[in-house]
Amino acid sequence: MTDVSHLASLVRYCSPNTVKDGIPIDNAFWVRPAEEYLSVNVLPGDLGVEDGLVQIRKILAKKEFGTSTNGRFAVFNAGRVMQHMREYGMSVKVEHRPSPDDPTHASIAPAGRYDADAWYKSTRIMARALSQFLRDNPGSVYLVR
Repeated sequence: MTDVSHLASLVRYCSPNTVKDGIPIDNAFWVRPAEEYLSVNVLPGDLGVEDGLVQIRKILAKKEFGTSTNGRFAVFNAGRVMQHMREYGMSVKVEHRPSPDDPTHASIAPAGRYDADAWYKSTRIMARALSQFLRDNPGSVYLVR
């Protein structure tokens, strides 16, 4: 795993049922109970945003991860999001977790150790902060095409 906190733009696919008025809501960023982090993708740095999103969509399709044309891609700079999280009183770690079928896979998770109850609360704060970041930066949300 590689720390990508200051190097990359990250992408999160948000299904239509997690989008309101074109902006992803908190539950688009909830960490599933059995998972240790929120899955995201590193936007390929050598491409522009639109072309990078085409690549991400192709990778997700190969993994048989369904995307809807009514869904959204949330795009954000890892460093800016980490700073935004600090404003919410929490620290997060961002790591690149490539695999053979997804060289762009990455993660966002609360930094530090937590008991189960504190972990749940921390991940919900993280989700709320990500959603607020996108409400403040609506130009970072792209329709899936």
